Amino acid sequence: MRWVFFLLLGWGALAPAQADGPRQKEKNLISLEVLGRGGYGSIQYDRAIHRKFSVGAGVGAVTATTYAVVRSLTSVTSTQVEPWYFMYANYYLAGEYISPFVTGGAIYIPSNTKVDLTLWPGAGIEFRTHVGPTLRITFYLPKASPIGTVPGWPEIWSGLTLGYCF
Repeated sequence: MRWVFFLLLGWGALAPAQADGPRQKEKNLISLEVLGRGGYGSIQYDRAIHRKFSVGAGVGAVTATTYAVVRSLTSVTSTQVEPWYFMYANYYLAGEYISPFVTGGAIYIPSNTKVDLTLWPGAGIEFRTHVGPTLRITFYLPKASPIGTVPGWPEIWSGLTLGYCF
């Protein structure tokens, strides 16, 4: 019976140690996204819940002209900036430092006449380090949204995210 104990103990000692990846140690990411789900640009925060899963929120902005065109395909002369609020989740398919991922999130677009809520699915790749810079390239599919299309947007909308993880 002792040999079983020593066999298990020896097997545990020989098993490779799993190092913590960047999403396990530096769970927080603050970033700026050019274009992307926030319109012309956005600021966002996300937190890794697991080495393969993170959730986040942010705020972006578009001018009222773009906002009106997006909502109703009509022409507007105002250039007032309108906020977009969004929440999202990322699921990382593989890797720790270079990680392809799929994403989805709800975008809340306030308006005086109507409240729009749209889901933007997408996919991309993330380049992440331990404490320090992070880069994401994401391709969104706004017209593939199951809870509402975004009229006036192209079939594929891309975003470039630059951030800092800590």
